[in-house]
Amino acid sequence: MPGHPIRHLRIAACAVFRGDRVLAIRRAPREPFAPGVWELPGGVVERGEAFREAALRELREETGLTGRAPRLFRSHDYWSPTRHYLLLHERDYLVECPRATDVRIDPVEHSEFRWVDRATADRLPTMPRKRVTFRRAFDANAAARH
Repeated sequence: MPGHPIRHLRIAACAVFRGDRVLAIRRAPREPFAPGVWELPGGVVERGEAFREAALRELREETGLTGRAPRLFRSHDYWSPTRHYLLLHERDYLVECPRATDVRIDPVEHSEFRWVDRATADRLPTMPRKRVTFRRAFDANAAARH
């Protein structure tokens, strides 16, 4: 019996901090995948685009923020929880944003944003792998500040 073809999807996300708080955005209630879930800004890497470029582009598209100096803090691959034979390759970056207070979310994809501390991030409704990403972002930010 022949095997099923495996499809690959590359994803990049950004952790933007303002002091000890990270920017969290909530997926819009009408989003087809994970409506209402909190996450870091990010999305699909386009063909011919590097992970770092995609992370900064997605940040700009989803929040209006211009990031710079992305530093990788998490690299992980996982099988899609909803689509058979889809392997996701995610890279998460700490990103500097000089004007991180001018957040303008895209209302089609996201319904709100918050600057959250670690304890609040741990209580946000999200998926387990995104919770791990939030925790690792706080660890990376603390290490970068020392």
